[in-house]
Amino acid sequence: MKTLSNILIHQLKQQPRIGRISDNEKKRQNKIAKQLAKDRQEAIKALDTKLAPALEKYTKNLTAASNETSKLSAGVGQARQGFDTFSKSAQTAADSISAIFDANKDLNESFGMSSAGAYNFSKSLRDIDVSIGDKKLLKYAASLGKLTGGYITSTKADKNFKIELVKTQTFLQNNLKLSDEQAQKFELNAASLGRTGAESIGIIGKVAATFSDALGMDQTQVITQISKDIADMGADTVAQFGRIPGQLEQATMKARLLGVTMGDLSKTGETMLNIESSVGAEMEYQLLTGKRILTQDGKSLTNAFRTAQLQGNGVKQAELMQQYLEDHGDELDNNFLARKKASEIFGIDAAKLMEMKGTLQLTKRLGVTKLVQDAQGDLDVLQAQLKAEGVSKDEIAKIIKSSDTRTPAAIAADKLTSLDKKITGDGQIDGGGAKAVREANAEINRTMLFAVDIQKALSSPELLETLGSIKLFADQLGVAKGTAAGTKDAFTGETFKKVVPAASGGYISGPGTGTSDSIPARLSDGEYVINAASTSRNRGLLDKINNAPVKMAAGGAVTSMAETNSLLRMIASNTAGGGNVMGETAMNGRKRI
Repeated sequence: MKTLSNILIHQLKQQPRIGRISDNEKKRQNKIAKQLAKDRQEAIKALDTKLAPALEKYTKNLTAASNETSKLSAGVGQARQGFDTFSKSAQTAADSISAIFDANKDLNESFGMSSAGAYNFSKSLRDIDVSIGDKKLLKYAASLGKLTGGYITSTKADKNFKIELVKTQTFLQNNLKLSDEQAQKFELNAASLGRTGAESIGIIGKVAATFSDALGMDQTQVITQISKDIADMGADTVAQFGRIPGQLEQATMKARLLGVTMGDLSKTGETMLNIESSVGAEMEYQLLTGKRILTQDGKSLTNAFRTAQLQGNGVKQAELMQQYLEDHGDELDNNFLARKKASEIFGIDAAKLMEMKGTLQLTKRLGVTKLVQDAQGDLDVLQAQLKAEGVSKDEIAKIIKSSDTRTPAAIAADKLTSLDKKITGDGQIDGGGAKAVREANAEINRTMLFAVDIQKALSSPELLETLGSIKLFADQLGVAKGTAAGTKDAFTGETFKKVVPAASGGYISGPGTGTSDSIPARLSDGEYVINAASTSRNRGLLDKINNAPVKMAAGGAVTSMAETNSLLRMIASNTAGGGNVMGETAMNGRKRI
């Protein structure tokens, strides 16, 4: 037993003590530890060899994507500007169209036309060069509508005559200030003589020029006076006394010497054609005054007046009336009964008859009566010329152009109103404005197509395809890197300068000085620009920093390096802690190393 006990004790002594590692075990564990450390180093080295290029490639792709996305953002910004330009153009066009249709309301009411019909008619009116703006133009057109029974709106009517009618109404109402009714009657009176209103204006202008020279009066003033007098006459009076060109115009001026119109003298002629009554009143007048009513050559003045009425010679009638007032002024002043009989003879109120006598005295004292008499020879020559030749269109245009009662401010306002309407109204629709809208519309269509293509590209799982598509679309938007110098942006019209590529960093050279900012460049998030002076002093160090073998995109990565460093530390920690280094990493599903 003792021997057995000794043996057991001896064996127990040979066993390692509790908590103590044998030397052999220690050697074995040390060996394992060294192998594990070696394996760790090799694993880290393998990770570094395999993972760094992948990280570098990934970072470069992200950098490129960010750069192209920046360009795309710039393109989208300019596309937004294109949207805004188109929106403003479209709104302006819509406002202009609305304004035009609103302006046409008067035409709708005057002619009972549809909105479309009124617009088409107003558009044809705006083609007429009268420089007065829509408000007046459409007002005169409405006047012509009444004058023509609405046929002025016919698209098959004589275009040239329609233009002439509008210009005549513009001249009478806008330039001479005739009322709407007077201007209409003037045109009708001209038509009753087989003339246009423009032709009548030409004749009036010629006669007015002769009177203007003889009397020392403003020609436009004389034109206005004659035009208003003719417009106020009845159509029958005009037809009777206006058959010979220039004669009615002369008669109206001579009637003004007496303070009456040619219409008044025509009524006197009609009264005298009632021969029985007229002759009876004349005989009583002779008995009361003891004086016959005779012409300068001793013939019956009343009979000569009747003849002039039948012949349509208003000039003669004015002269005969003037002669009576000069020869029988005393009888009218002093003999009440004679004045009443004279009123019966001439068909003129006694008070009016005395007013005529007073006006004649005033014009004689002014010397105007003699001036008109002296000018009669020139007027007779003019009358013969008008009868033989008429008035040319060029002469009519010259008369209209030179005869204007508007002030300079009113003329300028009319022209500005007309110009403004051409710019913002029909010009916007039919001229340069329409072109701007069409171009903006085309641009927006192209932009929308780009947007659709970009959306498709972004949904692609392939990053490189996405980047390529974005670059293509950015190029099409005119904002891609390297856009040729001298080309213009499709939206803003701004001329591009050559953009210097510097995605990977490096030394930059080009025009200008160290502080002139003459070289256009594109920068990325996280990059740092060093001024020229510091670059010159530290060029070598900067090249080393830029070209150092850091496993990231050279020149500075767009993405944060904190995420990459964190990933490497996690891998190293797992490896050191005995983690599963043989498993998949978190990088894009890469397989085991």
